[in-house]
Amino acid sequence: MLNLEKGKIHLHEQESSYRIIDFEKLFYVFRSSQMTNEDKDGHVWGKPTSEIWNSQQFSERREL
Repeated sequence: MLNLEKGKIHLHEQESSYRIIDFEKLFYVFRSSQMTNEDKDGHVWGKPTSEIWNSQQFSERREL
């Protein structure tokens, strides 16, 4: 869980869509970590922040 005050979030999945979001307060609850086996001998822990931030599924849970 994160409870942040007065900061910036930098989002840049592609150079053409670089965005900066200023916030006064941000309350962020992480999903439980989960490991999945990958073919490349790696593991994926949860979801990337950008995937959660850009998802319509989670938009109603964000507060800025």
